[in-house]
Amino acid sequence: MTAGLINRTMKILTTILLLFLSISSALAEEAGTPPDLKEYDVEVILFEDAHARYMSSQTWDQPQPQNDGGIIEKTGEDVDARQHDPTNFKSIKPSILKAKYKRMNASSEYKVLFYGAWRQPGLDKNKAFEIDINDLKNAHKSKSKNTLTGRFKLVLARYLHLYTDLQYHRDSVVPVTDELQDNTGIRHDVYPLKNHRRMRSKELHYIDHPLVGMLVQINPVKQKDDKKSQ
Repeated sequence: MTAGLINRTMKILTTILLLFLSISSALAEEAGTPPDLKEYDVEVILFEDAHARYMSSQTWDQPQPQNDGGIIEKTGEDVDARQHDPTNFKSIKPSILKAKYKRMNASSEYKVLFYGAWRQPGLDKNKAFEIDINDLKNAHKSKSKNTLTGRFKLVLARYLHLYTDLQYHRDSVVPVTDELQDNTGIRHDVYPLKNHRRMRSKELHYIDHPLVGMLVQINPVKQKDDKKSQ
């Protein structure tokens, strides 16, 4: 094989390799998941006041009306907003707030409703996605009859931004005036819990509400290169 033929062959192979790398990079950008994208572990504890002490002493968004099935009616826009790709995140075993969870769970002042965590890439507001709380594993076995539904969204900008759009479902005992029925009944109310918090990673944040509070911490996932250098 002559030197000229070898040079031409190497140029062809180099061109093919560059084309392959270009296509792979384009596909990664379209998928929104480049291999060097930074990942974060998000850990959340959601809890209610065990005595509902501020039920009537504070002002917040009123409970949302229920239909006959006891479910909040959704508009077409709401349904579209719930669409997400569950492969973009991974529900993981919580560990960052384990000590705080144990103390709170042992307290008579609070009832933990949810303790969970997930791992996801940090994405800007145009690519960020919503995560349904029901798609996350709850590491806490709640003794409360009250429940939570709704979504989280993490956005990466100059700071981390966590958006919560949750609903607190609470059953209350109310008097019944109908003489043919028992003198008490159960009313199901849904309280909207919407919040946006700007955060720094590795810092504990407390989001307050008269009925439901939230502890949240976001930690960057250590890359393999970081582990090797330590």
